[in-house]
Amino acid sequence: MTGGGTFSVAARFTPTQLAQYAGTSLTKLRIFFKDASSTIVVKVWTGANASQLVLTQPLASYTAEAWNEITLNSAVPVTGATELWFGYTLTHGDGVFTAGCDAGPAVAGFGDKISLDGSSWDDLSAISDINVNWNIEGFVETIDGITTPLQPIVDNTVYAPVQASALAPAGYAALPNAALPMEVTGSRELVGYNVFRDGEMIGSTEETTYTDDDQDALEVNGTYCYTVTAVYEDCESPMSAEACVTLVDAPVIGIGALSIYPNPANS
Repeated sequence: MTGGGTFSVAARFTPTQLAQYAGTSLTKLRIFFKDASSTIVVKVWTGANASQLVLTQPLASYTAEAWNEITLNSAVPVTGATELWFGYTLTHGDGVFTAGCDAGPAVAGFGDKISLDGSSWDDLSAISDINVNWNIEGFVETIDGITTPLQPIVDNTVYAPVQASALAPAGYAALPNAALPMEVTGSRELVGYNVFRDGEMIGSTEETTYTDDDQDALEVNGTYCYTVTAVYEDCESPMSAEACVTLVDAPVIGIGALSIYPNPANS
């Protein structure tokens, strides 16, 4: 992409990959830039296909050919129930290559996400011969009192056309032109539910029922209290009221004669 223009890059993480970090917050990014002449806006998204933009932070300055540690103006809670994307939007000049990358191969769909129009996303390795990952790292930590739901940000940035030419450096291929405006909706879709036993999260479900069958943790005559939160694409509800149960030993009822119909039966 040598003609100059605007595009976005990001690293993507799924709920499965984030499960061990649930309850933490994204507080810093580290990014390697190849050139210092571009305009950079750090961004964080949540939801499938980065559907909710939750943080934008312009960089006043940065260092080329080096890892830049960027402290986010607002910590972004990691729920573990929705996708988390983080990266940046850059506007660059003709013949300038700012987005730092590794030597590859790409972890397609995760390390090489790119948006040429500010709305739809592609895997760079799927739309070009460039088989690399962006040099973007995220840092999470536990912060007491971070409970504020994430609010989507409306970004009306219009991406200028991205022009490709034969001036791309070795190993880089031309990418398609794009000149579409970004559209971010304010919708909030229910993702599922987190289930807690005695204050500890024990599982998640998309259904309205959940069976706690952890035989190592549950004991006869024990009393256990359960709560639930609803998880949306960009936030999580407050905790529900407790529902407590006491497990009791139940007699095993033997089964006598069986009558089967029709006769003969074949299944």
